[in-house]
Amino acid sequence: MSFQMVVTEPRLYPGYGSRLRGMRCIILHFSEAEVSVPLKMLSFAQSSLAVVIVVVAIVTTVFKPGSIQLRNVSPTLEVSSETTDVYSALLARVNKERAANGLPSLCASAKLQKAAQRQSEDMAANDFLHHVGSDGSTVPSRISEAGYKYKSIAENVAGGQADAEAVVVTWMNSTGHRMNILGDYTHFGAGYTFNPDGMYTHYWAQEFATSDVESCDVSQVM
Repeated sequence: MSFQMVVTEPRLYPGYGSRLRGMRCIILHFSEAEVSVPLKMLSFAQSSLAVVIVVVAIVTTVFKPGSIQLRNVSPTLEVSSETTDVYSALLARVNKERAANGLPSLCASAKLQKAAQRQSEDMAANDFLHHVGSDGSTVPSRISEAGYKYKSIAENVAGGQADAEAVVVTWMNSTGHRMNILGDYTHFGAGYTFNPDGMYTHYWAQEFATSDVESCDVSQVM
């Protein structure tokens, strides 16, 4: 599957790994090139410090997804009315960081929220953290299938953090994730799923995007 798109700043560069304050971390970047990525799951020790975050921003890239190896789990997923409060908390927390850096607030997009929640639920149900879904879906395909017509997009995902404050702090302490949160985007969507039987328990996703045709879904900007 191939696609093209134009992404504004920030631009992310070829992949590297790092550790965040004892937390296990892998950061994946895709640059302006044709890439073929062997998308194999990463194995991490299951412990209270086994927190993983992954980031992607795609720049005029041809993406050739590989395979994902999933754990066999019988998940008990929880997506309740409280999840709406999580979305609001994430948007408010992201906009707090943007305001502190002199940047305009993002507004909520139901379409981006749909794409983010889809990936969050998939990761929780199949107990993995990645930007490619268990069904082979990619960030661009999920956002397009949600009906959002984008100019540029980026995604952050994470696992293990118990609340919105903790996950945003983790992302802000990672260069790539911070660049997405403080990037030149206008719309935002978030996903969260709780799986008490999963390795990470809490599964998070954020979508960032710009568009010439999409509008905000709420009048209130948090």
